[in-house]
Amino acid sequence: MNVDKPHWQFSQALSLKGSERWDVYQRLQELKVICSCQSHEPLRVNLQTPTDLILLWSVSRRICSDRSDLLCWLNRCWYAATAKEIQ
Repeated sequence: MNVDKPHWQFSQALSLKGSERWDVYQRLQELKVICSCQSHEPLRVNLQTPTDLILLWSVSRRICSDRSDLLCWLNRCWYAATAKEIQ
């Protein structure tokens, strides 16, 4: 039985602050996510797989979030992992 992979593709333009836009762009390039970024234009990202979407979410969250928000998220993950080990 031959099952074709479902076609999944999504293109998005993201409006970010100048330095954040370039940081997100450079990291996505390193991760081989197709994107383009021109001066005074939004970051354009071509998401070809669900993994690309997760990478975009992760990179943009890391770069655009406040340090305190990231610390709270890390603490929640830490306590969730610790609670699983105790059970």
